[in-house]
Amino acid sequence: MSLLLQLLAMLLLLLAAAEFQLNGRTGARRDHVIVLDTSAWMGAQLPNRTDATLMDLARADAISWLRAVPSADRVMLIRADALATPATPWELDRRNTIRAVLESRPGATALNLSQSLTFASQMQKAAGSAPGEIVYVGPGRISSREASDTAIPRLPNLRVLSVNDGVENSGLRSVGARRAAGGLDAWDVLARVHNYGRARQAVTVTLAFGGAPEGARTLEVPPGAEQKRLSVCPRTPPEFSRRAFIRRMHLRPITMRPLKSPRFASFIYRSIPISPNA
Repeated sequence: MSLLLQLLAMLLLLLAAAEFQLNGRTGARRDHVIVLDTSAWMGAQLPNRTDATLMDLARADAISWLRAVPSADRVMLIRADALATPATPWELDRRNTIRAVLESRPGATALNLSQSLTFASQMQKAAGSAPGEIVYVGPGRISSREASDTAIPRLPNLRVLSVNDGVENSGLRSVGARRAAGGLDAWDVLARVHNYGRARQAVTVTLAFGGAPEGARTLEVPPGAEQKRLSVCPRTPPEFSRRAFIRRMHLRPITMRPLKSPRFASFIYRSIPISPNA
């Protein structure tokens, strides 16, 4: 009987060493990576809520997923904007990972999703353990170029915790100006307006000089599309027109202020002095 008990004890020790589970699988430690979106877009306020942003939703989703991860698994947090940045090493202590999630803030750059996912996959391969999930947390706002880029990795272990960003937003992508062909006291201004929302928007582009409106144009912009408008500004005071070009451009309505600042809806452009013969 004692021999049988010894054999049974040795068998249990071997099973424990192999981390055998009752469901028939081995419980080998796995390494997971959280790719948390910290791009500038994550600073957008939620519709009808001025006290919360997309970043708040992303943090909550990441922490909820973390609490379901087996305690034997390691987790690394990567903050993703234009550059993938590790925020933690491989961690077993969930408190450290949760602290890093809560300390994550929106940055000032756009999301480079392909780079972040590639980096997360490389970190898993270098760790030497069984790869777990790569979890992207965010709305997935990427450029049209990246969306059509074949460089985005296809990862079988990718999980997406999508953050609903139902924010109808439009913005000025660029503004250009040049002397009008008719004379030195007028300007041609080209404004590019992009609709980031999912519904058609009517926006008004207003140009001001010295705080006084000089002209306005209303544009109908389809969802996900871009419109261009070339306007000839009215004549400006000669002492300003011949020396410098100072104008302010507004976009109305201001549907979103990603960093809680009107700078995304109002732009100031200042040129170097211009000679009368320019």
